[in-house]
Amino acid sequence: MKRAEIRDCCALGVREESYMEQIYERMHLSPRGCERLLKVARTIADLEGSTKIKKAHLSEAAGYRSLEEKLWGR
Repeated sequence: MKRAEIRDCCALGVREESYMEQIYERMHLSPRGCERLLKVARTIADLEGSTKIKKAHLSEAAGYRSLEEKLWGR
């Protein structure tokens, strides 16, 4: 997915945008890391049948990223 596609497919509401900023700061994400997290959150939302990415989807995606860092030291 290119940046324009990410922007279109992974659009966030006001609450979700604020939460994403918190995740970005706490996890010290790079812009690329932020895009990857959004794509995972979009996949989680799709699996639940949701048309919008919700706070819970972002939280779950961040959890997977934290787990990956613990397992692989990234």
